[in-house]
Amino acid sequence: MGYGTADTGKHTGRSGEEGIVGIIHRDAFGLDRVYLQAKRYTDNAVGPEAINAFYGALQRKGTDRGVFLTSSTFTTGARAAERDFRTIVLIDGPMLARLMVSHDVGLQVASTHVLKRLDQDYFDSL
Repeated sequence: MGYGTADTGKHTGRSGEEGIVGIIHRDAFGLDRVYLQAKRYTDNAVGPEAINAFYGALQRKGTDRGVFLTSSTFTTGARAAERDFRTIVLIDGPMLARLMVSHDVGLQVASTHVLKRLDQDYFDSL
């Protein structure tokens, strides 16, 4: 998607980072930052408390722009918080999988097939 290349992204996922696990830049100069939060859950949905805490962490960084990713889902309350803040995007497991496939993240081409059809124009010109 053009974000988070080796030159434009930073992983910060260690304790003491206030829940921010990464930073990606929307421009080549790194002036326009987007902060990331991620939760890897199997059965738990992410609720509004986590979104509110993330928004607070963004405010302490002097910004309000962020992406919150989860391998699970978001509750209705979390989706309402997304609408309230308007500068936080929530990406759940199914959407994350679709984005990964459409941008070839973590994928390899297993096989390629070529389908051929008869070129009628070629034979008509003989």
